[in-house]
Amino acid sequence: MHAFRIVLYTAIIVVAMIGFSGAITTVSLTGTCSSNIINTTNHFLQFSLYNSGNGFASNLDIVPIFYGFSTSNAIETIPELGPNSSAYFSFNLYNFSLPGSYVESLLAYYQQGGSSFSTMYSCIVNVGRIAPSMLAISSGEFKNNIINVSITSLASYPINATVEVYAPPSSFKINNSIVNVSFSGYASKSILFKMIPPKYSNATMPIAVGVSYIKNGMHYANIGFVNVVLRSSSSNSEFYIILATVAVIIIIAVLIVISIVKHSNRKRSEVK
Repeated sequence: MHAFRIVLYTAIIVVAMIGFSGAITTVSLTGTCSSNIINTTNHFLQFSLYNSGNGFASNLDIVPIFYGFSTSNAIETIPELGPNSSAYFSFNLYNFSLPGSYVESLLAYYQQGGSSFSTMYSCIVNVGRIAPSMLAISSGEFKNNIINVSITSLASYPINATVEVYAPPSSFKINNSIVNVSFSGYASKSILFKMIPPKYSNATMPIAVGVSYIKNGMHYANIGFVNVVLRSSSSNSEFYIILATVAVIIIIAVLIVISIVKHSNRKRSEVK
């Protein structure tokens, strides 16, 4: 009977622990921006956000960071974005800069489980006309807090360009996020950025790297992405799981000891 009691207690505790683990929620946001060629007639940029996680993103703020134009939408806010749900935003644009292609970004701030997070989404937008860049980001990687991107010039003429990392400033610490680089002709160059990522737990965030330049009254831009794997040595959820596991082991050990003691006392009583 005592063995059955131990097994029963163990089963109840394990079920409770499984229920606790299943209650851990995550938020996974994917952002997409789209538009036709921007001009005085077509002057809207569409942005969608999809939450593929099983948790709620609360107090969600979308902040545009535009270079090729201005917007009348300083900030867009929604109370929450639930699991498997999408939100759609439309930004009214005006005050256009030089025609050409630009890297445009949108910052997302949100809360989950009492913690605050931020991420950034970047894309290429064409103003006035399509302007394919002669500079390509051929590869990129993040290792030992260093972003290393390789940029290749496909032009025979000189180009003076600007390379920039687009990452949430409140989460990532970057030394000199903007670097000037010159190409004399066909060539490839490696550009390094030192970046300290946030201590998120088991997350992967694509960080955009853009390269842009001006040539003959046109603005040209291209974009590449570097996947940054974020790991935390001790997140709250992991801590509580470990704590629950230790508690289960201790309780089972105590129950076994108590059962053995009671069983021994019963045998002594029967001998007497």
